[in-house]
Amino acid sequence: MTDEDSKPRVLAIIALDEEYSAFLEEFPDKKDLSTDTQLRFEHETGEAQVRLFSVLSNKMGAKSAGFSAEETIKLLKPQAVVVIGIAGGLSNDVKLGDVCVSNEIIDVLHNNKFVDGPNGQGESNVRFAPDFYAVNAEYLSSFTFLKIHPKLKEKYFQWQETAKGNALSLDITPDADAEYNLVLGPVVCGPVSASKKFNETLKNINRKCIALETESGGVFSWCDKFHVPVIALRGISDMADEHKNSLETNHSGNYRKLAMKNAIDLLRCQLANDRFIDFLKKKL
Repeated sequence: MTDEDSKPRVLAIIALDEEYSAFLEEFPDKKDLSTDTQLRFEHETGEAQVRLFSVLSNKMGAKSAGFSAEETIKLLKPQAVVVIGIAGGLSNDVKLGDVCVSNEIIDVLHNNKFVDGPNGQGESNVRFAPDFYAVNAEYLSSFTFLKIHPKLKEKYFQWQETAKGNALSLDITPDADAEYNLVLGPVVCGPVSASKKFNETLKNINRKCIALETESGGVFSWCDKFHVPVIALRGISDMADEHKNSLETNHSGNYRKLAMKNAIDLLRCQLANDRFIDFLKKKL
């Protein structure tokens, strides 16, 4: 076994081409592991204790992301997986550019029932029978320590300053007192939404839901089968409301870019987090 083989491996699963391009800008490719149908790379990180790999899903959605997870986990046998990308915010606790870290995934893509209003009149209502996926407690705690622990808070403050710089570079001027934050909470895997009513229905499952995205349920399902710890890291690019399309159009997609940049930079910060490295080494 070489020194490289003895290092823990982290696998990032990414759904969109634009997100993957941003990931490659931050973490240049070190080794091409692509197949005829999938882009896969090992990346340069500048961190000596850990190896970072990535795979691009064939297309958007939980099924494609799950397939990518299955194939790549079998190949690489990572100690941890991270689903990284953008999401719509569901809570006043998050704002554009914040990064959500899942403490639970609530997958509402399956087993739903639509019910008409009284006497078959009015709008249909959806009833969910979601799948719930917990996040490994120690994996999650490594992010909490990053934000709270006195010996790690300096790294977190540096990430917040980097996030402000990202905003300015994209001509997004943050409020003078505004800070971008890491927010922990339940993340919903479901359809794309710009509906206030639908979002409120989601929050009836868990009022603390913070974000809505479309891939993690498929990845978590396979990681569950392989007993691999997995977490979702999602930058907030919109608030999953009627302003979603105009926000993207009026700002040339810059909030999407900001959300992904901030998520990627938080992952870089985490790769230098000793608590996270210790967690990974226990999984070797």
